Amino acid sequence: PTPAVCGLPKTEAYNFILENEGYNRKYYSGIIGWLNPDGITNLYVNLRCMNISGNTATLFAGGGILPSSEANSEWEETQHKMNTMRKCLETVNR
Repeated sequence: PTPAVCGLPKTEAYNFILENEGYNRKYYSGIIGWLNPDGITNLYVNLRCMNISGNTATLFAGGGILPSSEANSEWEETQHKMNTMRKCLETVNR
């Protein structure tokens, strides 16, 4: 996965996540795009996901942590991502 999903250095970040995170990343990220075996394929990493089950929506947002990242600004960015998803839900519930 990209650094936005796993981190860098990749092997060390991946092992750290497996040993310390403690939850399933099933909806942490995904792939969006169009796969065209006979033409141009465009795939993108999705860092905003939602699982809807009955009347419950669970939101997931990834944070691309880089060496220059600051924890507070990364947290704020994640909150902004969640606000976008919340607004989508508010629109549906009107």
